[in-house]
Amino acid sequence: MGRLTRAASRWALAAAVLAVGASGCSTETQPEGTAGSAPATTATATPSGAATDFARPDPSQFTLAPEGSVNEDTGQTISPDPAVWDEESRAAAIAAAEAALEAFAHPELDYDTWWAGLDPHLTQEAAEAYVYVDPANIPVHELTGSGTIIEDASAYVATVKIPTDAGRYDVLVIRTSGSAPWLASRIVPVEEAEQ
Repeated sequence: MGRLTRAASRWALAAAVLAVGASGCSTETQPEGTAGSAPATTATATPSGAATDFARPDPSQFTLAPEGSVNEDTGQTISPDPAVWDEESRAAAIAAAEAALEAFAHPELDYDTWWAGLDPHLTQEAAEAYVYVDPANIPVHELTGSGTIIEDASAYVATVKIPTDAGRYDVLVIRTSGSAPWLASRIVPVEEAEQ
């Protein structure tokens, strides 16, 4: 089972468990072989693997993973130190997004050279997706300005918009803890509306 499917399955399972808990427990039993009457829940996966059809669980309900655990989806070692939004974090998120897009924006390179430069800037999940990209098909050649954070609802995830010679690109960067590096999860061109 691919990582995208496994991540979506986990979110769907978490939603189902939360839905059952929220609706209360029943002491009635059903005869063996009888299907339950619980409503079906469909989870739609985004490219990053996050489910979008239901509210996410409150992170404060869960305990932190033990130090040294490995995140199965990203391959990163989990650290117990929480992330906070401060100027240093924001600057690091922007720098990571710019570095990832800078490494991505080289259609003139041969594949091996391009991939060696890009891979260190990606999450494991992103690396599994971008490994199939042919750099010759990339329209962007250079960044034409500095990145700006446009979405920062979490201290662990940020979207950075960056102007390029091929138009605006948005780079989604994530980190697993306060001391973990920001890594690119998605690099996408954005068609801006005419002003």
